[in-house]
Amino acid sequence: MAPARKIALRCRAPLLETARTILGARIEDVEDRRAAITGPTNPEALHALRIAAKRLRYSLETFDVCFPGNDALIAADRVRALQDILGRIHDLDVLDGLLVDRLALMDDESRRPALEVARTPADDESRRRLLTDIVSGRDASARLGLLLIIAAKADERRMHYAQFETLWQEWETAGFLGGIQQRLS
Repeated sequence: MAPARKIALRCRAPLLETARTILGARIEDVEDRRAAITGPTNPEALHALRIAAKRLRYSLETFDVCFPGNDALIAADRVRALQDILGRIHDLDVLDGLLVDRLALMDDESRRPALEVARTPADDESRRRLLTDIVSGRDASARLGLLLIIAAKADERRMHYAQFETLWQEWETAGFLGGIQQRLS
């Protein structure tokens, strides 16, 4: 897990000052971790952003009293939506690793091209045909099944990554993160 950013606080500072300091650091951390993501193939950076988003959401919930109306809870819900998408991506990354480990009995010569086909976007029938040509021998149907699951989960991950990109773009267009500090009472 990515370490939390160190935050210097003043003892006996007013709650509003503390909220601004902590939320500012949490927002900056989210923005920095987003900037580190260069594309969909960096699971560590995506997971680090998820953890930073979780810290921001918890901070919003903690300092709810410093915001007018339900502003903090509304913002926390928006951050939770990002967390959920990134959580699904992380779960699929973990699952991919487990499924690939199950293919360890496949010889390297056929495993690499089979995984490449499984992780490349294609319609199901074309993908099945290509994988069937690559996978042969003992336990071929079991290995083919694993590869088709990997393929389906890779498609699902691409969909969630596209959702992440769309959500982040909406945040940028609306000035969502910058607006959090402005909404503090």
